[in-house]
Amino acid sequence: MRKITLARFLNTLKSHLDSEEDFRLVWFFGAGCSISSGIPGAQDLVREWLPRLKRLETGTSDDVDAWAAKYFEGYHPERLEQVYGEVINALFPLPRDRQSEIERITSDCDPAVGYAVFAVLAADASHGPKTNVVVTTNFDDLVADSLYLLTRQKPLVIAHENLAQFARASRRRPLVVKVHGDARLAPRNTAEETSQLDPRLASAVRGILDGGGLVFCGYAGNDESIAEFLQGFPADAFPFGVYWVGETVPNNAVGQWIANRADSFHIEHQDFDALFIQLASTLDLKLPDSSRFTELFDSWEERLKGVLADAGQSNLRPAADRLLATLEGLNAEREARRLAKAGDISGATAAYERAAATSNNDPRVLRNYAHFLTNSCSDYDGAQELYELALTNDPNNANNLTSYANFMRSIRKDHDKAQELYELALTNDPNNANNLTSYANFMRSIRKDHDKAQELYELALTNDPNNAYALGSYASFLTSIRKDHDKAQELYERALTNDPNKPYALGSYANFLTNIRKDHDKAQELYERALTNDPNKPYALGSYANFLTNIRNDHDKAQELYERALTNDPNNTNNLTSYANFLTNTRNDHDKAQELYERALTNDPNDPYALGSYANFLTNTRNDHDKAQELYERALTNDPNNTILLGNFAQLAFAVADDAKGVRLAKVALSDEGCPATLRVEILCALAAHTGGSSPKPGLELRSALEAGARSPGWSFGGSLDRLRKERDPRLPFFEQLASVICDGEDLASLEPFTEWGDWHPRKRPRKTQ
Repeated sequence: MRKITLARFLNTLKSHLDSEEDFRLVWFFGAGCSISSGIPGAQDLVREWLPRLKRLETGTSDDVDAWAAKYFEGYHPERLEQVYGEVINALFPLPRDRQSEIERITSDCDPAVGYAVFAVLAADASHGPKTNVVVTTNFDDLVADSLYLLTRQKPLVIAHENLAQFARASRRRPLVVKVHGDARLAPRNTAEETSQLDPRLASAVRGILDGGGLVFCGYAGNDESIAEFLQGFPADAFPFGVYWVGETVPNNAVGQWIANRADSFHIEHQDFDALFIQLASTLDLKLPDSSRFTELFDSWEERLKGVLADAGQSNLRPAADRLLATLEGLNAEREARRLAKAGDISGATAAYERAAATSNNDPRVLRNYAHFLTNSCSDYDGAQELYELALTNDPNNANNLTSYANFMRSIRKDHDKAQELYELALTNDPNNANNLTSYANFMRSIRKDHDKAQELYELALTNDPNNAYALGSYASFLTSIRKDHDKAQELYERALTNDPNKPYALGSYANFLTNIRKDHDKAQELYERALTNDPNKPYALGSYANFLTNIRNDHDKAQELYERALTNDPNNTNNLTSYANFLTNTRNDHDKAQELYERALTNDPNDPYALGSYANFLTNTRNDHDKAQELYERALTNDPNNTILLGNFAQLAFAVADDAKGVRLAKVALSDEGCPATLRVEILCALAAHTGGSSPKPGLELRSALEAGARSPGWSFGGSLDRLRKERDPRLPFFEQLASVICDGEDLASLEPFTEWGDWHPRKRPRKTQ
């Protein structure tokens, strides 16, 4: 076996296609090809199934790895695909149960880019006849679906061994051979079921493969039957070569067969979608577009008009009228979405009006129109009217119920009504991952019921393990609530594997990389990808503006992004608050900042971030300590374990000489392992200033933190310094200099002349008496 580059493989393929009339290539697609289309790979399926199996066996899903290591011989958490057959057999011991599970996994998935480009290749007049055969171990219909949806080609699908006699390559019709069966026709999963190919199927596939080339994509090679089948080919069976596309060649029987052949090649490339995009570029194939759908809709519409004209007053007329109205409404809605994306708000509004009118107020059209009025027009009364009309027309539509719940939560702040709608949605569709995730987010952020939220996140991922919205939301929960950063990172990466361009997941993962991993370059790349895919997404705009302010110090660009974010969503509480922080801290525009803080709290009076930020502003800029204390109390009522709120309120308590409250709040904040280093030095400085006489510990910890490099640029110690002045504390000069070191970047050595700094040296720690 020789290793070649992807470029060489693609150029070789092009050369054969252009010059060899008898060239034939067969594609062997494994499970890895379908992951980006929403079908989990073997690892993810085993990861999903094991907790369910353990819960059945023991009543709990805790400590799955330790239990699985005893239950399955050779189990390793990094090689879950190796126990796929054993796990599915243990969890679903009856064939009908296994078939139902496979049908659940493979349903409701659409072909991603790789399959779409393959369909274009297979349908190409010149190249298709030479490349239109797929042999696959997959149970899904993604190859056939891509051909049906995007081309006029109708493939012959051999989904059962009883059809093997019809498995013949054709220059006119694509061929798909499912060697392990179909999701709906006795799929073979267990080691026993996949240990041997049916002789009729093996004979048919051998005839298809012999004399051509063979390309493996997305395949792990763990099937005994495939290994045994391949061993039967002579050395000259593949005159156009055998190609393995993957990061590595597996260390199993299939991998050994590949490695031992003189005509085999290894292409180090993992991404199925990227492979076919580059293949399309090499072969100058036209990428798929919506023209096929437009043709179908136009054809149906013309036929309906003909039926309507012929119907007269017959009983066909009402049905024809309804269908025609639906199609006209969908066309108008498609035009509305296009205009909205282009920024033509008035044109989009008119198109949505036409869509609603012509579709007889179709609930889906009304929901999308309500989204548009909410997000693009801030017309909340109009949006609410549309949601209620949609639910009048279809009271049990789970997606409409959840969308209305989201609206009542975020816009109307009617949390009881929102919860009622979420629960009604899940009564009607208990397994919808998007709706489960929305309710989980509500329970996390509004009800603070973190155990219930986690239960809902996990149920969402049980039903749809590759749902990017569920993965990203659960990752955010794990890092911010459970402090399980490693698991969170795994989920973020899974989210982006399954939906690489989802702005929310990109922005949320970028925040994680900035705040937790300190990987600022990677974070910036993700922020920019998010905005490339949706330039007007308020969440991504605000998050990137925060990053540019705090990490890159690019204040002009940050201000531009804040203003774009608020143009697209003028009432976004987070962005109003962040922009207010920017204006007061960076631009010194305190009046404008105060206006934005008050707008944020008008929009959401109980938002902890807005309350805490405005309290900081009132403390440090307006010296309105009474109002600031009131806001901190409200913020902690809504988020009692928020470390930043606790730490900032502690500093205010010390500044107003409420030392008992300051100590209590400070202890809780410092007990959080995730307490930011900046906040930690601020709290320790306040403790040292106002409780240092009773214990040297805060000073000792503060000195250690400062010597390790911790600082808090831009922080204000003014309240505590004012108190020290008022009390005529002799340590005032020392704490003034200490504040300059912490917040203004003065040299740490400037503290050396002060006795207090020397007293905080570890060597000064009192010795215990014997």
